[in-house]
Amino acid sequence: MVRNHILWKGLFCGIVVLLVGMSITSMVGSLSIEKEQSVIPKSCLDGINLTGTMGQNGWYVSAVTITFVGENATRVFIDGGDWFYYTGPFVVGTDGYHTLMWYYIDHWGGHSDYFSIDFKIDATLPLITLMKKITGINEVTFIANVCDATSGVWRVEFYLDDELNFTDYDFPFKWNWTGSGIHTVTAQVFDIAGNSASKSKITPYIQSQSQTSSSVQQNSQNPLQIYQYLIYNLILHHQIEVKLFQD
Repeated sequence: MVRNHILWKGLFCGIVVLLVGMSITSMVGSLSIEKEQSVIPKSCLDGINLTGTMGQNGWYVSAVTITFVGENATRVFIDGGDWFYYTGPFVVGTDGYHTLMWYYIDHWGGHSDYFSIDFKIDATLPLITLMKKITGINEVTFIANVCDATSGVWRVEFYLDDELNFTDYDFPFKWNWTGSGIHTVTAQVFDIAGNSASKSKITPYIQSQSQTSSSVQQNSQNPLQIYQYLIYNLILHHQIEVKLFQD
């Protein structure tokens, strides 16, 4: 009888210990799983926003504001600098290519995989100067000297009195104009990011043949005006010959 009582008591204690052990194991296991999985779901819910003025061909044409969305602590690294903790939106305004890296830290001290994103900024207008050169009778060549330090030159558009006449995609950027009268020629340069700048020049006044004949007829009775006209044409033609000889 005593022996049976001891056996039952031992069996009961064994069952209690087993149940307690299973409970503890389950709790530890669940804590382990929670710790292991705590980063991934939260990092998936987190995100990053880049805000700025988007130009052409994937270039921002303004400073870019970077904002992280979510509850995880975040460590950030940009363009070879030092790692720092994200505390609020920050701005990147330097022209050029940028690489942003980051990772999330959970409440257990573990961290997620590394993430990265590239972006590029060109917020500076290209530079342009415009030259004109007489290259023949009633013909002038307009040459645009352009440069862009970051994204590069894309094209130059040439306008005659606000009307687009020619687009040049290759260096040297130039346009040959043939005509008479006084007009405004504008060259507008675009960089690859979409920024633009322009310069304008006035065409030299060159009389057409019909205007010349008419002028001679109208001034045939005035020797002084005929003399002035001949001197003007002599100077103009001499300039043309010198230009052609130099070229």
